[in-house]
Amino acid sequence: MAFTTKDSFTFNHADQTIYPGWTPEQTALNLDARGEELRLALNVVINLLNSSAAAASIGVVPPSGIAGSTVKTVLDALKDAIDDVVAGATADGSLEDVKLSNTATEIKARFAAHLLDSVMHVTADERTTWNAKLTATSYTATDVLAKILTVDGVGTGLDADLLDGYQSGNSAGQIPISNGVENATLNAALLNGSSATQIVPTLGTALQYLRVNSAGTAKEWGDLPIKLLADVTLSSGAANIDLTSIDTSYPKLILIPKLISGSAIDLRITFNNDTGSNYNQVHTSVSGTTVSGATISSAAYINLAQVINSGGASPSPEIHIQNIVAGGTKHFNYNYLTGGSALYVGSGYWNNTAELISRITLTPASSTFSTGSKVILWGMK
Repeated sequence: MAFTTKDSFTFNHADQTIYPGWTPEQTALNLDARGEELRLALNVVINLLNSSAAAASIGVVPPSGIAGSTVKTVLDALKDAIDDVVAGATADGSLEDVKLSNTATEIKARFAAHLLDSVMHVTADERTTWNAKLTATSYTATDVLAKILTVDGVGTGLDADLLDGYQSGNSAGQIPISNGVENATLNAALLNGSSATQIVPTLGTALQYLRVNSAGTAKEWGDLPIKLLADVTLSSGAANIDLTSIDTSYPKLILIPKLISGSAIDLRITFNNDTGSNYNQVHTSVSGTTVSGATISSAAYINLAQVINSGGASPSPEIHIQNIVAGGTKHFNYNYLTGGSALYVGSGYWNNTAELISRITLTPASSTFSTGSKVILWGMK
């Protein structure tokens, strides 16, 4: 409610009858009654000021630019003005130029320069271009292929069915494809569906031949029935020549010694380091018209007479060792010419049925082998 004025008190001393006969007590009571009326009036004002509606009842002169005639209406107008500032609303003319452009580097000049800067601003055209760009997560191999296919073809510079601009075929100016005519300059990964290693396998080793594999699906290198098992040449003199770790898969061996020593002497041969009485041999020699022979039984070695020459090449005999299969005796035969032109022909066997020959030892009957002595061993199947 609005404040109201009090025009007069209900009691006025001037209007009262003078009662000289009042006692002091009566006078005090009458005076107290007037004070109580004043207290009640003041309490009405205080209660009005303490109420929430008091601001709407107190009149004020508003500041310049602010509407209102009471404390409440002026405060409401100030709040609205503050809300506008917080929300970014600034009344026109509220910021004077002098406060914005004291120097060229102040706010107004900077705003002007910013508006003219085409690099800092994103134009509408640029925004449209950016929005149309492909995102990185969509830039996949499938996406690239799809885009390539849209430009593939003759005249595009990207023709996937061409190789260096040439079509495949069998005519002039085309890449030849299986027309039955050899093309020495054609270099392709496959020929009739086969790789180069399937058509011609990688090189094998010496004494191998090209064959079809057991499955009949490809070519491969196979070993010939004959194989070089050992080839030894002495670089210095030696008491013997020992061939070890001989491949026992070959049922026939051919031993060719070419030995040198200080004198013409006999050669002794043993198998598997066996020096027991297990060698039996018979030989015939022909010198001119003279024919002689000898039988050697239960010897500790095979003996080849005068097979080692002095200071030069030996007769290079061939000793054929046959049937080296476990379970049978190991037969051998030989023939050679000595330095004196005597012909020796002989044969025999090693009386061992339990072992395959894996070692052959050659020893001179006396002295040693000279530098350059050579032994070759072949295996045959």
